[in-house]
Amino acid sequence: MPEAPATSAQNTGSGCHGLAPGLGMLAAKVAAGELGARISWRGGWDRAPEAVGALLGRRLHGKAVIDLR
Repeated sequence: MPEAPATSAQNTGSGCHGLAPGLGMLAAKVAAGELGARISWRGGWDRAPEAVGALLGRRLHGKAVIDLR
């Protein structure tokens, strides 16, 4: 199998090398309904500090989504 092209996540020097194949597999599982992407909080960019506080305080049991529109 050919090696996947480098992504910006692989080139950041953050120690996150090789994430692209795993993220692709997770996205495929979500699309197939085999894995849930539960959203616990959703709000506008103006409420981003609230989302960050909830995540850091471990008050969410799922994902936080910030709408950029």
